Amino acid sequence: MRSVIDFDFLTLVSTIPLATSCDFTFSPRASPEKRAAGSESPVEGQSSGWVWQTQQPFVVSDTEGETRFPDFLKRFREHNVRLTRDSSATTAQHRLGAMGFGRLTPQCITDTELQFMERVASQVPWPLITP
Repeated sequence: MRSVIDFDFLTLVSTIPLATSCDFTFSPRASPEKRAAGSESPVEGQSSGWVWQTQQPFVVSDTEGETRFPDFLKRFREHNVRLTRDSSATTAQHRLGAMGFGRLTPQCITDTELQFMERVASQVPWPLITP
């Protein structure tokens, strides 16, 4: 994917059937947290939880000026993550979770990048979390 879009980390967030928590998996270059896959956090107060609930994307060009989800974004700021973008992962039958991309450099995301991120999130195989 890096040949098409620049990102420093990727998150895959799956919702637990009761929608009370999220699993977080961070990867590539600059992991904002070193959580093991399968760790849980409440849906409330997380941008990915909001994306899952509303089915709307969450885009922040610079985390330094963002006021929504202060506790969640504080962790990103501590690791110098400046841009984040979460997309919903949904099928016709189920809301599965969210996929997020992040960068260490604040910048605008182009419409083409946004469309690509949405497309990638819709194509992720989620067999282990399908209700």
